[in-house]
Amino acid sequence: MAISVKVCGITSVEAADAAVRAGADFAGLVFHPGSPRNLAPDQAARLAAHLRGRLRVVALLSDPGDETIANALKFSNADLLQLHGNLTLKRAAEIRANFGKAMIKAVPVAEADDFAAVAKWEEVADLLLFDAKPPKGARREASIRRMWRARSGRPRRRAWMYPRASKAHPVSKIPR
Repeated sequence: MAISVKVCGITSVEAADAAVRAGADFAGLVFHPGSPRNLAPDQAARLAAHLRGRLRVVALLSDPGDETIANALKFSNADLLQLHGNLTLKRAAEIRANFGKAMIKAVPVAEADDFAAVAKWEEVADLLLFDAKPPKGARREASIRRMWRARSGRPRRRAWMYPRASKAHPVSKIPR
């Protein structure tokens, strides 16, 4: 299976160009006021225009209302919506129906039991992003390793995405 790369949190033309040079497939633009990578509308429009045709643009949102999604799409014309938060399946289906965009659903995973949610999200989302959810007091890196082991051998109907690869967790070590 081919590996696709998404660089998220792009905030500058330089970062966008670096993602392109590195061979990324997707570029994530953050539309979440609580994030240090949240983009102002004009900044999002400029970056999306710069990326268009070079990478697929992803709008990252958390528990968004329709107005928030409409604004993110107005400025980014994103190819995909990446949804975080406590969305229900019904709400995710409404978003797909209302906006007609491909969807990445972030699924928080701390333990193997958290994969029980995967099957239901495969009905709605085009891609699933497993977001390591460290137990209180644990390091994120340890949570990523635990998540990769818990995922190993599980059946899937959709493409799965993992949080960042790093020197400690290279792409070559991700279970397939």
